[in-house]
Amino acid sequence: MRDTTFIKVRYIIQAIIFAILIWVVDSAIDYVFFYEKSFGDVLIFDVSNIDIYHRLVIVFFMVLYVIMHGWAVLKLKYKSDELKAVNSDLKEKEKQMLSTNNILLSNSKRFQSYLENAPYGIMAIGDGGKIIEANAELGNLTFYSKDELAEMAFLDFIPGYAKKIGADLLASIKNKGRGSADLPFVTSKNDTRFWKVKAVNLNDGELLIFVKDITENLEADKNLKETENRFCQMLNDIENVAVQGYDKNRKVTYWNKASEKLYGFSSEEAVGRKLEDLIIPEEMREGVVAGIDNWHENNEPIPHGPLRLITKSGSYINVFSNHVMIKKQNGSKEMFCMDIELPQS
Repeated sequence: MRDTTFIKVRYIIQAIIFAILIWVVDSAIDYVFFYEKSFGDVLIFDVSNIDIYHRLVIVFFMVLYVIMHGWAVLKLKYKSDELKAVNSDLKEKEKQMLSTNNILLSNSKRFQSYLENAPYGIMAIGDGGKIIEANAELGNLTFYSKDELAEMAFLDFIPGYAKKIGADLLASIKNKGRGSADLPFVTSKNDTRFWKVKAVNLNDGELLIFVKDITENLEADKNLKETENRFCQMLNDIENVAVQGYDKNRKVTYWNKASEKLYGFSSEEAVGRKLEDLIIPEEMREGVVAGIDNWHENNEPIPHGPLRLITKSGSYINVFSNHVMIKKQNGSKEMFCMDIELPQS
């Protein structure tokens, strides 16, 4: 702004100087060639109207020229400033684009590193379920090379009896955006194992699939289930020890045959109901509930000892009761109460 103001003032001064010089030069010419008077008279005072008009016309056009020239220079100055501003803006945007590009490139490399070093098998699949890209862990899980994986489709891993389940899973993911399932898969060694499959539908229609081998977990769960079944069968076969299992909310989860015989409730009647609604007398319920809650919250066991409980018929029965708490694999806790009938007084 200061530069353009300076230019304007400079050209106005130049116009005035040019006007004075033209007037003086024209007066000098008239003095030398046309008048026999002093130069001062010719310059200012004693000149004809035609000479004055002539000089004013020359002065006007010279001043007009100077002003127009100055205006053109100013326009060029404005244009130059605009071009400089645009050029500066373009350079700044170029820097921002380079910075953004570097960030995207860095993120892309980091993401690629995550994929390659992830503890899960990862594959990107396109139309028809064909594998577009796969990480190293997928090769470790399936024993296929990277080149072999590039020629395969997702359903190629799934055995025939489960292909429909796999196809339905892919269709569901495309429709809902995400999904998961446990699926069998076959390795290049023709071994059948099991995957935990989780997948998302990417914006471009591709699916990103994460797989984890859960074969050992399933086998461990199966073995644990078999152990639990044997344990329950053993408890069920004990004739003189009534065993009841119940959760944190005192809801019955197990009721063996001896409990049926001792308290009169069948397993079907007892399981799912609260313990205090079955065998705990009214006057004991508040203390029993508080004791169970205290064990769960403060890890203070319920002491074993004799109790006077109630049967389905409403009669009282004396038992010696012992309690244990078992922490299950999923982190939840289950309590078991083992009652032995005492002689009735």
